[in-house]
Amino acid sequence: PLLGGINASDCNHLSLASAAPNLVAATRERHLMRALRQTQAAATRGTIGTETGASERPVFLTPRTGVSTLVGRLVERLGENVMYGQRVSRIGKHPDGRWEITANGRSWNAPQVIVATPAAPAADMIEPLSQRAADLLKQIRTSSVALTLLAYPAGAVRLPPGSGMLVPRVEGKLLTASSWWNQKWPHLDTKGHVLLRASAGRDGDTRFNDLSDEELAGRLHGELSSVLDISSPPVETHVARWSNGFPQYDSGHSARVDAVEAALHDDAPGLQLAGASYRGIGIPACIRSARAAALRVAASIGSTHTGSTHAGSTHTDRRT
Repeated sequence: PLLGGINASDCNHLSLASAAPNLVAATRERHLMRALRQTQAAATRGTIGTETGASERPVFLTPRTGVSTLVGRLVERLGENVMYGQRVSRIGKHPDGRWEITANGRSWNAPQVIVATPAAPAADMIEPLSQRAADLLKQIRTSSVALTLLAYPAGAVRLPPGSGMLVPRVEGKLLTASSWWNQKWPHLDTKGHVLLRASAGRDGDTRFNDLSDEELAGRLHGELSSVLDISSPPVETHVARWSNGFPQYDSGHSARVDAVEAALHDDAPGLQLAGASYRGIGIPACIRSARAAALRVAASIGSTHTGSTHAGSTHTDRRT
């Protein structure tokens, strides 16, 4: 339930090395159970690795003003050097050896490029540069999910301790997971309401696509009520559908990504990949991916000023 739920995956196909590298590392220790207990203890303490070592923090972290704050702060720091909302139509090589990025009929040059889109649009952009890398990227499958926020009157929901729950595939429910916002994010002003987020959809289960937003919210409310103490229907709901939003780390995923990076190194040196499609789907993993790509760029041009153009995205759009 944990690995399948977090990755919206079918665990029969999920790569353990990509989805739970700490567990794989534990299997290499002489005493497996001791290694697992140490990993569990670290998770219980909320130990998070940082550049300067480990620090004691909560397991769940978020900016108080919302995750979009991360993007806003990045734009502030980059100032006039950032452009967004520009669809990238082509990445090619300029005669002087620099990269040429074309977006909305305009072109920009840069010594290095980081492509931070999902795998499918990344494959489209780099196919003229490396057919091998593009073919491998096209093998990375995706699943779609729908996230529904349900607001209940105060007192209408009595929750057990915890921040949420995951629903095993074998239950056959439309509901795959639920986050209990009042308990997970105590700083939120919920206007006296109890907020539950319910997830639907995973690899091989697209039933939610056949339901309207109203029908989906009704079905999820019913399934939540069957396992939680809920005495009245929600007073408001909001549905967000994420088509192809979850990359699937199928068995052999890590080796596939290694092969993609090797192909780019040979066919398109100076072009890097970053993002959720490759070595971790969570925000911390994406930050690590971005930092690693930026360090490779900095090292290759001999300074910390990369001068690169960044093609980033949500979903399958392509934006600079």
